[in-house]
Amino acid sequence: MMEQLFLSCRALSSPTLCRFIPAFSLRPPSCKRVLHGNPDDMRAHTGLAATYSLSGREEEASGAAAEVLRLDPKFSLEHVAKALPFKDKTDTELYIDSLRKAGLK
Repeated sequence: MMEQLFLSCRALSSPTLCRFIPAFSLRPPSCKRVLHGNPDDMRAHTGLAATYSLSGREEEASGAAAEVLRLDPKFSLEHVAKALPFKDKTDTELYIDSLRKAGLK
């Protein structure tokens, strides 16, 4: 399920996620294509929140996080962390921290 979150950058599921942060610039177009066909796609909004957060685009990250909460007011980072496919705990922490920075809890 969460593996589908990474539509454009399969490398992001590697144990060295940090060195692929520049690749996050490739993700917004993929997520936006998904949202064009399905504006309520939770994974795409979550992916945008993380991508924008990691890219330092706080305002856009906050907007994407607001959409996540609109779709699921009971959204939980704890639940997301348990479902992530990362083998390396550092990758999970980076992703969850990016969502937290975007305003999700």
